[in-house]
Amino acid sequence: MLTLTAQKVLEKLNYEDDTELSITLVKDATIKKMNKKYRGKNYPTDVLSFSTAPDFPVVTNYLGDIFIGVNTAKRNASLYGISFEDELVTLLVHGILHLSGYDHEDTSDQEAEKMMRKQRELLLEVLS
Repeated sequence: MLTLTAQKVLEKLNYEDDTELSITLVKDATIKKMNKKYRGKNYPTDVLSFSTAPDFPVVTNYLGDIFIGVNTAKRNASLYGISFEDELVTLLVHGILHLSGYDHEDTSDQEAEKMMRKQRELLLEVLS
């Protein structure tokens, strides 16, 4: 399910057919450690994205890595009244948008809204 969703989203964002990314599902303890190490936030989060470094020797069209916290995703799904699978898809789309240069935290309200609008647009396309 996540692989097919990623393929659809990458296509909608006009990436080449050979674009690659990794998707890793992790427990709260792991994503909490990652969140603390890389963002200075000592709590589990739902998704983290790491784009390839600018000096990464590009042999392929490798976009980056997405880590989804499954425990947090389960809690979110229950809180939002949606299926766990739909929450995983939402987090995957969110992560791909971050890898594509969208941001909602370290930017203006206008840029944050641009990302959320694009996320809603993609979700409508991939979830229907």
